[in-house]
Amino acid sequence: MRDDVVGIVPMAGHGTRLGVLPFSKELYPVGRDAASQQPLVVSRAVLEQLRRAGATRTFLVLRDGKWDIPAHYRDGIDRTGIHLAYVMARLPFGVPFSLDTPRPFTVGSIMAMGFPDILLDPPDALAGVVQRHRETRADVVLGLFPWTAPPFDDLVETDGDGRVVRYYADREPGATALTWALMTWGRRFSDFMHAAGETWLAERRQDCEEFRLSWVLAAAVEAGLLVQSTSFPTGQMLDIGSPMGQSRLEDLTITSLDGWAGS
Repeated sequence: MRDDVVGIVPMAGHGTRLGVLPFSKELYPVGRDAASQQPLVVSRAVLEQLRRAGATRTFLVLRDGKWDIPAHYRDGIDRTGIHLAYVMARLPFGVPFSLDTPRPFTVGSIMAMGFPDILLDPPDALAGVVQRHRETRADVVLGLFPWTAPPFDDLVETDGDGRVVRYYADREPGATALTWALMTWGRRFSDFMHAAGETWLAERRQDCEEFRLSWVLAAAVEAGLLVQSTSFPTGQMLDIGSPMGQSRLEDLTITSLDGWAGS
């Protein structure tokens, strides 16, 4: 495995939790930059995490109609300092298919992702996740943050060495209070996710419209893949795609993506 970092950001969702917006949710303004006075859009946060983690190129995975995203970021260098490429989601059935879309272009690299509608503190957390990946050569490394509110999914338990030993995809856990917001992975998990997606497509029920990444991660832990983690016990998450996050955002004055947690 090479040590270069390739970013993948899933942006193919419909943003239904926010209602009908006149623009893609990834361009939702969360504040105004104090120096330039330009609007700060929420997806800039994950791109800044990727830049600090050493990603020199990143794939933004889109669906048809979200052309305002490439119109905003263009080649990425001027606005983000990263070379950006845009690919269309292979299938419209969930995040795993979005992450699988750039697979032919990423073999051999450390793949890194975050969500484009979540603000995270510290702003260099993904750099720590990438470092953990290089140290452990794990199949997957999750960046863990304190969990503070429902729903009861995407929670994990780790052992004393940081290995994820249980993944709670859809039920309330007993003692754990950690969830994840950042992820890196290598070839083995990439192949595992691709195969899981193909199996889901072959077997899926007509009433099941989404293949969830949490199911893939839970299955990877059960299958014995090495899923490691690095924790940020004093870190913070703000999901602006949720009603709770929107309510919190209204109380903040954000003038820098570095300093939002203290505003």
